[in-house]
Amino acid sequence: MKSNKSNDVSKQGVVVFFDLMGFSTNEDPKQRKMAQGLMNSISYRIIKLYGVMPQKVDNSPVIILPTGDGAAVIFFDKAANHSQIEKTALWFAGSILLWANSHDPSIGIRCGINSGMLDFIADPYGEMNVCGTSINTASRIMDSALPGQILASVDTFVSRVSLEDESDIKARVSDETHEILVKHNELLRVKNIVGELLDGDTWSEFGRDAVPQNKWHLQADPPTLTLDEWGNLSKKVPPVELLKKHLRISFVGLNHDSLMKS
Repeated sequence: MKSNKSNDVSKQGVVVFFDLMGFSTNEDPKQRKMAQGLMNSISYRIIKLYGVMPQKVDNSPVIILPTGDGAAVIFFDKAANHSQIEKTALWFAGSILLWANSHDPSIGIRCGINSGMLDFIADPYGEMNVCGTSINTASRIMDSALPGQILASVDTFVSRVSLEDESDIKARVSDETHEILVKHNELLRVKNIVGELLDGDTWSEFGRDAVPQNKWHLQADPPTLTLDEWGNLSKKVPPVELLKKHLRISFVGLNHDSLMKS
């Protein structure tokens, strides 16, 4: 397989990022069994969605990037039985969570979903690959998810997804929007997605409606130095002015006797 020969250098896609929680606390051969089980599960579900084996070729509907303890699965086209690509990505995410729960309940899988532009590149083997900020963002959203939870970007994914039922999936987006603090002190808006998948004749629930683990955070800007009219450093901004800038204030490690009197 050689690098992508199409004229596209970038394309809109949906990134579904998985992480095997507890992977590093196990040793071989358990790690290998966990990783191989996930890869087999991903491959099986891609075949079920598109009717073909996953391949790194031109116009492939999906690209899989294994990470060792998880994978980034990038969708470029919807499955034939779904009305939109977002529903295909959600079906896939929910199906992997259900697989993990039935395969080995002690192995938690968390999931982050983000949409955006992906850039096509040639990897060191000369094969087509993808990169882009959208993948990094999906990974950071996943880092805030709990085992069995699907968190999705409000601005890039939730705003696009339709809540109409499909023949094999019923999805529900939580009412509450969560702000999570990720790398580089960036705040991202995410929502929980839960639902049901049709497995044979049975509808099975997937997802977890819970507060993300990185929702609560203390964010305080350091004292700001100002310059006078001659360009020299002036006095620091008084702490009371800094406090006025913040919408939320947390007192950490203080009891009632130690709190500042008003």
